[in-house]
Amino acid sequence: MDAFEARVAEFLATEKIATKRFRWTGKRDDWVRATSPIIVGGRRDLSGNLEVSAYQYRKPEKYSFTLLFRNERVFALDVRPGPAHTNKITLETVFGTHWQT
Repeated sequence: MDAFEARVAEFLATEKIATKRFRWTGKRDDWVRATSPIIVGGRRDLSGNLEVSAYQYRKPEKYSFTLLFRNERVFALDVRPGPAHTNKITLETVFGTHWQT
């Protein structure tokens, strides 16, 4: 395990606090996102962001929840992504709501 992976493991295992309220913003008319900094008390080196994204008008609705550590995605939940699609990294076909790493 390299140093970054060790920090990610420590970040995931430690209790976190969202420090700001979510505020929806977006440059597109149909897609918005909100972020909140995530901190570990007394550990500035263990901070990240929680990002929530959503289509505003799509039926059924589509949402994404992403946990970032030092601007790198640690994991994400893709809710109702629509038609089946291929994961660019693993090359597996994805159907419906799924976790991403």
